[in-house]
Amino acid sequence: PESYERWAEAHALEKGLSRLRELMKSVPPSQESTLKQEDGTHMELSSFEHELIYDFEKDEFICKPQKNLKIQGVQGICDWVGSGLSSPSGTPVDLLEIKFTSELGNENRLQIMTYAALLAVERNKTSVGMLYNA
Repeated sequence: PESYERWAEAHALEKGLSRLRELMKSVPPSQESTLKQEDGTHMELSSFEHELIYDFEKDEFICKPQKNLKIQGVQGICDWVGSGLSSPSGTPVDLLEIKFTSELGNENRLQIMTYAALLAVERNKTSVGMLYNA
């Protein structure tokens, strides 16, 4: 849309998309959407906009009565979760958070670490995340 021209440089977006396609070409397309795990449950093989949720036990709630605040869990939506992707150093990657920004900050790093922790809880195994600035 024309409105993008106000806040995004089209050439930079096209270049970022090209780099992202190059990165993702190593991810095999899956015919199946889920994989049966050893415990009998099914795990999604690859998905974009993957929702990650952890609900705290009642005794884990974070409460601030003076501000009428009660935090009951953590939730986020990761850009990509799957298998077949590797980092530039060759480490297998379970999840990818994609940014189009001039500079990554600590908030971006905290976000990907949180997503990796949430995915580890969801799958009951260690997860590796990659923050990718297209």
